[in-house]
Amino acid sequence: MRQKLAMRWWLGISLVMAGTSSGQQAVPALGQAAKHPFTANDWASLHSARAAAVSPDGMILYHVTFGGEKGPTHDEWWTIAADGSHVAKLEVADDFSPMGFTADGGKLYGAWKVNKQRQLAIFPLKDHKASTVPSTVVLLPRGIGSAAASPDGKRFAIVADPRPADALEDVRHVVDPRQSSLYVVNTDGTMGSWWCSGLTSIEGAPVWSADGASLVLLSTSPHVGHHDVSSAIDVCTATGARHVTDIANSAAGLAWTNGGKEIAFLSTRSEVLTPEHVWTVASTGGIAADRTPDLQGTAVALSGDPQGHVWVAVAHGVQTDLEEFHDGALKPVYHWQEGVVDGLPAGNPYAHGTAQIALSVGDPNHTVNVAVPEGDHLRKITHEGDTQLAAVEMGTVQPVHWKSKDGIALEGIATFPAGFAEGKKYPFLVLPHGGPEANDELRLDPFSRIIAGLGYVVLQPEYRGSTGYGEAFLAAIYQHFGDRAYQDVDSATEPTFQGTEYFQILAARGKTVRMVTYPGSPHFPLLWEQRLNVFREITDWLAKYNKN
Repeated sequence: MRQKLAMRWWLGISLVMAGTSSGQQAVPALGQAAKHPFTANDWASLHSARAAAVSPDGMILYHVTFGGEKGPTHDEWWTIAADGSHVAKLEVADDFSPMGFTADGGKLYGAWKVNKQRQLAIFPLKDHKASTVPSTVVLLPRGIGSAAASPDGKRFAIVADPRPADALEDVRHVVDPRQSSLYVVNTDGTMGSWWCSGLTSIEGAPVWSADGASLVLLSTSPHVGHHDVSSAIDVCTATGARHVTDIANSAAGLAWTNGGKEIAFLSTRSEVLTPEHVWTVASTGGIAADRTPDLQGTAVALSGDPQGHVWVAVAHGVQTDLEEFHDGALKPVYHWQEGVVDGLPAGNPYAHGTAQIALSVGDPNHTVNVAVPEGDHLRKITHEGDTQLAAVEMGTVQPVHWKSKDGIALEGIATFPAGFAEGKKYPFLVLPHGGPEANDELRLDPFSRIIAGLGYVVLQPEYRGSTGYGEAFLAAIYQHFGDRAYQDVDSATEPTFQGTEYFQILAARGKTVRMVTYPGSPHFPLLWEQRLNVFREITDWLAKYNKN
């Protein structure tokens, strides 16, 4: 969350000042507590829940996070049945982060901190309480990155740095290429060994084959020492690695498909570094092919499950849906009408047991929560944050559309202050996302809500280079970051483009008086003094808001 906010400042902020009056606050009914605008304190303490795993018998593990006025983020782990019953908070050690259930459903495996390193550990569960001492611990020299249970539940595949521990780590920091290799171990902690040791740049989690005999791995060129980005796919067994294909670009996500005959993944054929289409390659090796060349959106994440599903999160504009890649094509599966499906589903990783999945969903008026399939739609089963937000007065959030002066069709998200009245002047903040190859989504955006709570209208434009609008729109930012992206952001403040319904609403907002762009951009060499003035004004504005 902090990183996304920082990126917005990095890309730039357009601040448009009109009248300083805010929308009128609703008067509470007699006996009702008065609501207040969304503030930073609300943001800090807001609860949210995300699906983490599903046990073989269908119990859903979910992760609740929240903060406070100060201090670190708090983590809680809960379980719930798919029908919303049997909700229970788990008692686990503060330094243990569960990743899933063991094959018998009676234990949790995950990352446990030992001497500042994350190590794989298994904790037995009884009456919703994890034992104080793990039954199994796998200790590796530099800890673990990820761990995946095999479909038969007998082994774990761990991605970790194979190098010996650095004895001087506390007194020095060495910048060198990160290493990550594959370590396979029995679930009781025995018979552990490094597989395919020649692979030292593994990215993401390994994916087991249906029979548990092999894993497919994605490797990427190290960030240090390589100018160009490239990726590779290999199949690894206890006897060694078999190279499958090379990819002359970035890639992400892996899944076995077509009965194990093919491997699906995300990549791109454009010059940008964002994987955006679904590709496949024969598991025996060969040249990969783009299976979704005409996708009018962006495939942002991909994973598979033991039942043979290949799940793909696809951004369509400012909303993200869950789709399934089947028979060489994407098919829509689940859509959250009010907002977004947040990421990929959590499920049971074992060949035995339930096929139940759990998803995370969010919208502008609610934090992210857990939902489950019910027929052809999703039903939310957790409601973290709802009680807190019931005391907050929030305005409307809606997608808006307009065209730039170049005729480019653009979309954005407009957040209005509570009590917004047409024809009244409001301060106007244009808040572009960072990345820059990313997008804003139709979900609760705390920063926009805080600014709207101060009486502003906030617009988050999706400029060329944003995900969610197809390959050409995303690739348009390549070598054009300083002109096309900024022109699209600027078009949100142009009074000549107030012909659409949205800009008619804002017609009374007044003229643009200042704008700040990305410092050092050669396309805007005369705006340095304006940038300084705006930064001074933003500093004064923040100081006024944060009186402490």
